[in-house]
Amino acid sequence: MASNSSKENAESFLEAAAAVVPLTWCPHLADSVHVQHERFERLDFESTLCRDCDAKGENWLCLGCGEFRCSRYVKEHAVLHGLHSNEPHPLAVSLADLSCWCYVCDDYVDAPEVYDIRNALHKAKFNGEEMPKRTDYGRIVLEMK
Repeated sequence: MASNSSKENAESFLEAAAAVVPLTWCPHLADSVHVQHERFERLDFESTLCRDCDAKGENWLCLGCGEFRCSRYVKEHAVLHGLHSNEPHPLAVSLADLSCWCYVCDDYVDAPEVYDIRNALHKAKFNGEEMPKRTDYGRIVLEMK
């Protein structure tokens, strides 16, 4: 059984911790996801290069056009493409951790609309293993104190 001080320390830690909670909906989902997930089920992650500079690591897949571009920590071609191209494509999936990011909302997105493409990439990256499917989209969890 935990002592009061242990419980207080844990509660204090949880209050101070900054959790990353992705959006379960974003206004750009309907108009920005155009890639076919089947195209990426056998993607060779090692040979994926940035379309603009041929960078090999930390690339992102544009969900609007299906092209790969490097992250903001390389030469930020994905950011520039997502926000400043002639037809901005705000949603992209990281090939490093398969997270989805909206450049306009400036936030992670974990919505049903991006599950199929993320799952296809997960299968390609992890020898056919399915990505766990989230079932609590839109659920609000309240804790009573």
